[in-house]
Amino acid sequence: MIVCREPGLRVDKQLEHVLDRIEGIADRIAQVVDLVRTEGGASGAGFQVVRYFEDPNGEEEVIRRVGNLESLTGQHQLLGWHLDKRLMDFLIRTGTELDADEYG
Repeated sequence: MIVCREPGLRVDKQLEHVLDRIEGIADRIAQVVDLVRTEGGASGAGFQVVRYFEDPNGEEEVIRRVGNLESLTGQHQLLGWHLDKRLMDFLIRTGTELDADEYG
């Protein structure tokens, strides 16, 4: 298990940090995933994303102002994330699944 708990990052940036650490062993991960699937039928590997909104220890929403304009509440700076080609290539290459759960 490799975890990124660095505060203040959007999910895509957290995934990028994890990918930086494991991308170099993608072929070995693929071998293990293939072995697990062959012997046990399970998926073998996965990226799991879990976010809790309204967590009392979470990051507060920042209201942004540009000139006379102000962002509306409910547009938290950490909402939304992007699944880029680099991560998709890794998932395909290794046979890894992506699971995202959000609670709030």
